[in-house]
Amino acid sequence: MRGVKILFIIRQAEFGGGETHIKYIFDSIDRELFVPVLVSLKEGFLSNYAKSLGINFYLLPKDSSDLLKNILRLIKIIKIENIKFIHAHGTKGAALVLIPAFLKWKKLIYTVHSFSFHSELSRLQYIFRKFVEWLICLYAYKVILVSESDYKIGNFISQKKKILIKNGVDTSKYSPSKNKKLREEMGYFQSDFVIGYFTRFTHQKNPFFVIELIKSLVNENDKNNKNFKLFMIGDGELREKIIEKVTQFQLNKVVKILEPSYEIEIYLNVIDCYVLPSFWEGLPYGVLEAMACGVPVIASNIPNIGEIIESGENGFCEEINVDKFKERILQLSQDQNLYNKISTNARLTIEKKFNIKESILELLKIYEKLKAHD
Repeated sequence: MRGVKILFIIRQAEFGGGETHIKYIFDSIDRELFVPVLVSLKEGFLSNYAKSLGINFYLLPKDSSDLLKNILRLIKIIKIENIKFIHAHGTKGAALVLIPAFLKWKKLIYTVHSFSFHSELSRLQYIFRKFVEWLICLYAYKVILVSESDYKIGNFISQKKKILIKNGVDTSKYSPSKNKKLREEMGYFQSDFVIGYFTRFTHQKNPFFVIELIKSLVNENDKNNKNFKLFMIGDGELREKIIEKVTQFQLNKVVKILEPSYEIEIYLNVIDCYVLPSFWEGLPYGVLEAMACGVPVIASNIPNIGEIIESGENGFCEEINVDKFKERILQLSQDQNLYNKISTNARLTIEKKFNIKESILELLKIYEKLKAHD
């Protein structure tokens, strides 16, 4: 008997939290019981990984003028693949598949990685995006929230529908194991303090702040026994502008930028700390994975990240200010006792509260109910 086919849809199949989330699902589910099919508006890290597993991938036209074509294309995919239900990740993917799901009478699971309405928007944009979220959640069979903050914000969602399933990490794969050999091969020395920034290069993730940060830290090299280096991994629409900015500030010798990797845990065990100065977040995998590897994290002081980090105990939450981030990095580079405390507590936090096994088990319960219903 063939497994039940699930259509997974996400706006872009690149390198980011939602994509990591789907990758964990692909790695964890029994594909004899549940057969994934992936759809996206853009190819990249996740689509390549899916294809390597033998998972069917469909690329939709990205142009907004192709909306009707994409709706018709999705209806066709649902029919051809004999899709039983749909799991949408992120607002744009969910909004795109809403009409096809309704027309083909398919139940929709919607995972909110962070709501699309936020304080940076104009009032009109905010109202429109919140309406779209309400519409998706009205139709959805289940709405999965990955953070307590978003669970509370989602007070417009029926209590019967919404469920809190926090993101989790594979703690056997992501664990403290410093890779000194790779570190040396990459040209890093014992006197270097390597700052990691592994995420999508988009406005939300605030990458130019990180360039300003390393520029400021390089000016401190003569005053410290450490040489500060920045190691970036990711892709996204700002990648070329980031490279230009690094060249403009003459930082090519201290900034290294690599393409996304399937084995990000290897590189996490090369760096000395991890930074994420995002403007808004869901429950960021980058922070969880770094902490699982015992890497101290300095991130923006926003509610969702505050669910993971207790500032000063297992990491640091700071206002998005170069001097504040810089101060924490200098502390970590100079105070080994503080560094060890943060590192140990970070790992313990992930082991106790953010284990992927529990997250996947909760998700599989939903899949099983839908399978039984079918």
